Amino acid sequence: MTPTIARTIDLLALAYVFGSTAWFFFVQAPVLVKRMGRDRFVPLQMSLALVLFRSLSVALLVMAGASLASTHAPGSTLVLTALVALAGAVINTVFVLPRALKTGGVSLKEVQSIDEQKSVGNFVSQGGGEATAFWHRVVVFFVVVMLAGAVPHAVALVSVDRPAETPHEHAKASEPPPVAKWKANAETTEGITTMLTLVRQAAQRPDATPADVKATAAQLDEAFQNVFRRCTMTGEAHEALHAFLLPLAPLLKELEGREGPAAVRTLHQLEEHLERYATSFE
Repeated sequence: MTPTIARTIDLLALAYVFGSTAWFFFVQAPVLVKRMGRDRFVPLQMSLALVLFRSLSVALLVMAGASLASTHAPGSTLVLTALVALAGAVINTVFVLPRALKTGGVSLKEVQSIDEQKSVGNFVSQGGGEATAFWHRVVVFFVVVMLAGAVPHAVALVSVDRPAETPHEHAKASEPPPVAKWKANAETTEGITTMLTLVRQAAQRPDATPADVKATAAQLDEAFQNVFRRCTMTGEAHEALHAFLLPLAPLLKELEGREGPAAVRTLHQLEEHLERYATSFE
């Protein structure tokens, strides 16, 4: 599965989680309790809740799998937030909700002195009556846990692969000033050529192991540091070189934690940027 397809599946699963949760609590429940009355609404909502949380568990399982497929990093924010959301839904489905439904059967037999138009808010926190109050609140707690994972997951998903911004004391632009070409010292050009060669060779190995990728990242970082150490350029040419080099730092850092298609994608970004050296320096 390609990272693009994985992220698309991730987005669809996330949309279902948010959409079905909002529908269940804020659209369906108010409409049904108003039209059916509390006595008829409670048993129906209890049955629908089981269907909801089972489907949420499946959707979140798919979301976690898609997140792992798109990042290839089990410890990434994208995967961890998906697992938190999945845990909240699964605990509700397997452990909490069956107990809430069991006590709900008792609550339907209670003598109620509450008005027929009991609010949905009270139903969420108390269920069908005092017998279900505790378990309904536990259900709500794990819904919150689920959303506590889903919301930051959405934020991480939107920001994935967004280029990092690195401040610099000499230049704010990511590209060299608009001049024909800057004169670079031979050592600088040699360092950029070395990096470009390493990147192109590594990009031809999509099956490279994490150890291989890490070794390539280390070689690139060493060449990158050598460019700084051996640079003899001064003035505006020096500033232009630094502005050119800045975007490479976050990409090199990103490469260290990637593998497979994700690593190849980062390598292509590095290659694309390094190739611009020839258009601005000689």
